[in-house]
Amino acid sequence: MSKKLKYSIVQQMKIYDSLGFNWMPFVMFSQKANIRSAVINTDSRGFRFNSKNQINNENSIFANKKKISLILGGSFVFGVGSSFDEFTVPGYLSNDNHEYLNLGCRAYVGIQEIISLILNINKIHKIENIVIVSGLNDLYQKNLFSSFYPDTFYFYSNFIKNMYFDNLSIRKKIFFKIANKFFPKLVNFENIQNLNYSNLPKIFFSKKFQKKFKNLKNKKTNFSFEEKIDRNFKIYNLLSTFFNCKVQFYLQPTLRWSKKQLSSEENILLNLNKNSDEVVFRFLYSFFKKKNMHQDFSFLLKKYADKYSIDYFDINLHLKSILKKKDWIFIDDLHCTDMGYKLVSDFIKSNI
Repeated sequence: MSKKLKYSIVQQMKIYDSLGFNWMPFVMFSQKANIRSAVINTDSRGFRFNSKNQINNENSIFANKKKISLILGGSFVFGVGSSFDEFTVPGYLSNDNHEYLNLGCRAYVGIQEIISLILNINKIHKIENIVIVSGLNDLYQKNLFSSFYPDTFYFYSNFIKNMYFDNLSIRKKIFFKIANKFFPKLVNFENIQNLNYSNLPKIFFSKKFQKKFKNLKNKKTNFSFEEKIDRNFKIYNLLSTFFNCKVQFYLQPTLRWSKKQLSSEENILLNLNKNSDEVVFRFLYSFFKKKNMHQDFSFLLKKYADKYSIDYFDINLHLKSILKKKDWIFIDDLHCTDMGYKLVSDFIKSNI
């Protein structure tokens, strides 16, 4: 019932919710390539076109010969919630003379956004600007998991499960399935590497060994959240030097940080997410209510933006200063309506 109501309000979300992912080396995952629909169209590498009219024989956003800029980010830049390719932030910013290439990918953290650019650097020649609209996926991951080197990312558990489990011997695979049934919180895909044939039985019969084993975890290399932000902004500075262009970082907006009061549509959609069966929506509902989170995170981003001479802007503060209760610009905590993406693109345009 909740999804039916959601799709009656934002019918395009039925397509977004069914997109799926392609698994890829280095960036881990990406949108599916060569999607063709009335709402979303992607090229041969999974990047979104700014218009269905751009699809050509080369089937690539990089085939454009006009003056170009790049926009990096996650699902917000990709444009989840927009009703057409033209109504994303890159779509609104683009015109007949200047194209803003959409390098956004759903669920990317900052380092994946950077890697995505680097993997396509041979396709990029002279650019005017690099605009990054990002931040919340990194913050979300930081609060969901501890920070570790080289980075946290969505679907990490899938990666660990398949990389470790596929390399286990048949005997250990059988043992893991049995042990996980009786001790689900004791044995996982990482620490099973610490078991050998001589101590396998002890996991069942020795409480002393169980206690010792529980503390015997594969320690990840310490890598603080602040180090991660420092690294990312240092790379932004290097990109600015390499391309000889301006780089700007915009903290993407979220509903609770951008609006004092919700519109009737936003209120319905937010309550649907609050009561959703999907854990991520329920977590997000309480996540953005945390006291001082916005201010602390924005301060940290600006600190390193200033350190590496990157222009920094907080879209949340801009929207809060102009929005009224009746303005419906969010479809959930993180993604906008066509009107919302238009307001964000106007703000970016005023600062470029």
